[in-house]
Amino acid sequence: MKILNREITVSNRFIYYYANFVDRIYGFVLRRDGANLPEEHYVGRLQKAGQISASKRTLSLHQKFHQQGDPLHPHLPQQGRHGTDPDPEEIVLFRYRKRLMLGLCIHNKRGRRIAVRTEDRRSLTIRRNTLIYLTGTRATENPEILSAYAKSIRALARNINLKEIWNLFQDHSEPISIQDLAGLYWTNLIDASRWVALYFHLESTCPYFNSPDAHTCVPLSPEDVKTRRTWLESRRLIGEERQEFLHWLEEENDPFDPESFTRRQQAWLEHIRQYALWGSESEQSSKARDLLASVATGTGNYRQYAIDLLVQKKIWSPDENLDLLRSGFPIKFSDTAQKQAQAIHLEQRLKGRKTLRGHSPFTIHLPGPDAPELAFSLKRKWWTGHELALHIPDVSALVPKDSPLDQAASDRLASLHLPDQNLPLFPSSFEPLCRFEPGETRPALSLIWKLDHNLQIKQFRMVPTAITCQTRLTETAVQQTLQDKKHDLTKPLELLSQLATHLQANRKPAIPIFNLPENRITIENNQILIRQENPSSPAQRILRELAILACTSAGRWCTSQSLPTIYETRDLAPTHDQLVQIPNPIVRRHELHRQTPPSSFRAEPGFHHSLGVISFCPLTAPANRYADLLNQRQILHHIRTGKPLYQTSGLNPIRFRAQEEYPQLDGLRRRREYHTVLKHLSEMPDRVLSATVLHVRRDGAIVELKDLPLKTIVHPPTIATEGGELRLRLAGVDLKRGTARFLVLN
Repeated sequence: MKILNREITVSNRFIYYYANFVDRIYGFVLRRDGANLPEEHYVGRLQKAGQISASKRTLSLHQKFHQQGDPLHPHLPQQGRHGTDPDPEEIVLFRYRKRLMLGLCIHNKRGRRIAVRTEDRRSLTIRRNTLIYLTGTRATENPEILSAYAKSIRALARNINLKEIWNLFQDHSEPISIQDLAGLYWTNLIDASRWVALYFHLESTCPYFNSPDAHTCVPLSPEDVKTRRTWLESRRLIGEERQEFLHWLEEENDPFDPESFTRRQQAWLEHIRQYALWGSESEQSSKARDLLASVATGTGNYRQYAIDLLVQKKIWSPDENLDLLRSGFPIKFSDTAQKQAQAIHLEQRLKGRKTLRGHSPFTIHLPGPDAPELAFSLKRKWWTGHELALHIPDVSALVPKDSPLDQAASDRLASLHLPDQNLPLFPSSFEPLCRFEPGETRPALSLIWKLDHNLQIKQFRMVPTAITCQTRLTETAVQQTLQDKKHDLTKPLELLSQLATHLQANRKPAIPIFNLPENRITIENNQILIRQENPSSPAQRILRELAILACTSAGRWCTSQSLPTIYETRDLAPTHDQLVQIPNPIVRRHELHRQTPPSSFRAEPGFHHSLGVISFCPLTAPANRYADLLNQRQILHHIRTGKPLYQTSGLNPIRFRAQEEYPQLDGLRRRREYHTVLKHLSEMPDRVLSATVLHVRRDGAIVELKDLPLKTIVHPPTIATEGGELRLRLAGVDLKRGTARFLVLN
């Protein structure tokens, strides 16, 4: 037969369009991709003469389409097919959640359902009506075989080009059967692989035809072709970005560089990060698992793999505080907040403030970042006694309402001081402005009491002042000054110590002050340190009792002025009377703290049973707690204007948040301390420790170590008694699980 012209001419199209009106078509030549390829083939079909309608002739074409793998002719050997149930271990083409997929048939279930294993190693149960094509190809359950088959199919699908066929049909909107489309494209035998590749091509890479169902396709208009080309190009770019991202995940020595990532890749990385934090509860957990499954081999714990991957990429440290990340506590400050902190000028904030004559303020500084920053001063009144002043840093003068710094503090609500990390309420550049450094003038809210010779309070007032501290005493320096009778501060400290003893005796707290050392753990210069705090030391007692006096005096003043304020209260434990009868002080302290309800924040004054006071208004830590800052701002505004700055409705959101979030922040601190203690123990295997039995349970005993801030469960060989002592040997520490095992020696 003579080969026709390579070019598709108008006459060629004319012959094809009117094929239903002639007895026989010998065919015409198509050119692939507009290139002069050496092979030319006929795409027409020989049709015997017959007097039938066009619709019947189309059906006849379907019936006479005898090619290998034809879906309508399942009787041919080694071919794909439609219309029957798949055989076990047969590769099938199906649609799942609107996605075309290849899978391996495991077995047929009842109710016209089929169990399949997908190429991405998922086990699915699909309906029978979602099957599109049965390839007739068998494979074992080895996932590598199915994966290799799917890759070859997709490679074949990408090489299909239906542009020349679309040129023939673009002016007609009638649907074309997929059998006719395949016959026009291939002239030799069409096996199952070509059928499946054609389905995938029409689904994902073809810009010329749209498939409304599994058996027909419709040519698109030129405008729709342009639109679909743009859409397919964007999908191709996404695929390239994904491959680049997966390659980065697989590279061990390629750390994270934000500048080298696209926005989409950064979003994928965030999906993995959220999955590492929350597991299947994360919003995009399925996308994260899909990404991890592409690179994780031989593991089923994708969440742990995600954590290890983020550590490997140096996004997280090996000792990353995942508990803190899950809490959502803001770690970084905004640029506007940091700029505002750096732009504060103290000179402007000190104008118009009073200075207290005859007062020489000094501070008592306790170790730890959460220690209160308070200054004290005494002035002798020869005939009436003394004038005592307690000075609190005036943070409200430095942080205007609704400013970026105020918003940052509101978002945090309180400072969070962990053993290995300090997360302050304000930026680090702001903290020096809230400290009473010797020789530096700072704005302050001064609470002033007039005391008689018996240390009884006669008058109270609050004044915004500017103070300059003379001395900064440590806890040890306070003890030494009290012993040195010649020191200038000996008399003031003795008076403060007497007043603190008098105030403590007048209070009747539900949780008394235990004369027991409390262990604190910190990390300094990458070394874990254990320090003991003595709550009965003079410095601790002076700071504690005068801070309570300041908060209760301010609370009574606000009540007398009908000023809306945040009050702190705490109820008794339901079994308080029985708890205070526990003979062992360590066990008694543990049970009182465990069973006493947490503090409440109210709009009306109430009784704080843990402190034994009424009308407790938190005020002494405005640089560490946002509720204290609001109370300070409210009081100072009322002193200046006689009007409240906040109404009760404006304070309620902070009250409610403090009620809920303060215990959560305390839990974060305790859990990190526990983790740090475990790290400390892991560095000293076989160490022998002493512990006190706090509570006996059926499955063991809860004990508290004497030298470390750790409570754990042990299993003594005999029945232990509450308050008894045990000697323990460290048997092992599992940091990932957060557990330590001890052997009881006695």
